Amino acid sequence: MIGAAFNTILVEPFYNGLVFLIAVVPFHDVGLAIILLTLLVRLIFLPVFSRSIRTQFLMSKLQPEIQKINEQFKKDPAQRAKKTMELFRMHKVSPFGSLLTLFIQIPVFLALYFVFIREGLPALNHEMLYSFTPLPAVVNTIFLGVFDLTEARDIVLAVLVGATQFIQVKLSPLGAKQPVKENPSLKDDFMRSQRLSFMYMMPLMIAGISYFLPSAASVYWTASNTIGIVQELFVRRRVERKLKARAEAAI
Repeated sequence: MIGAAFNTILVEPFYNGLVFLIAVVPFHDVGLAIILLTLLVRLIFLPVFSRSIRTQFLMSKLQPEIQKINEQFKKDPAQRAKKTMELFRMHKVSPFGSLLTLFIQIPVFLALYFVFIREGLPALNHEMLYSFTPLPAVVNTIFLGVFDLTEARDIVLAVLVGATQFIQVKLSPLGAKQPVKENPSLKDDFMRSQRLSFMYMMPLMIAGISYFLPSAASVYWTASNTIGIVQELFVRRRVERKLKARAEAAI
C-alpha cells in the first residue's frame, strides 16, 4: 500500500514531468530535462529549503551566545533551556525546522532515483505515463553530445558531484569555522576531527557512489547541489542583511 501511494504521489508525477521535458527541450536531451526537473522540484519546495537554510545559518551565528548561556547557567538546566528558547524566539529560529527538510528530501530523492535509474531510459514505461503527457520524438541520452547517461563510471561527472557536494558541506554549519579554545579537551579534539573527516569524506563517498551509478544520477546530483549552493548563498545574504539592520537599529 505504501509502495503504491509512493508511486502515485511522487514517482509517476516526476516520471511524467521528465518525459514531458524530454519532449520539449532542445535535441530532446535527457540531461537538460533532468536539470530542468531538478530545478522545478527545488522551486516547489523552495520555502521549506529556505527555512531550513535560514535556521541552520542562524543557529551557527548564535553559537557564541548559546555558549555564554550554557556557561552562565551550567548548574541550572531549567534556566539554561529557558534562556536558550528565549534567544531562539527573539531571532525567530525553530531548532527543529531543518528536520522537515530532511523528511521531505528523502522521499523526493528516492522518487527521483527511481525515475532516473529504475525506469531505464531511453525506453519509456508507457504504463506510467498519463494520457495527456506528450511523447518525445526521440530520447537522446547523450548529454550535450558527450556524456552517455545510461552508462556508469564517468569520472568527469563523478568529480563534479564530489566538488559541488564539498562546496555544499563547506557552506553548511559543519564547514563553519569553529572558535579555537585555549585548552581544548580530548572531547573537543575528537569532535573537531570528526567534523573535518565528515567534511572531506562525505563528498568523496558520494562521488564514489555516483561513479558506479548511471550518469543520469550524477547529472541530477550535480544539478541539485549547484542549485542548493546558489540558494544557500542567497538566503545567507538575506539573513546577514537583516542581522546587520537589527544590530544597527539597536545602537
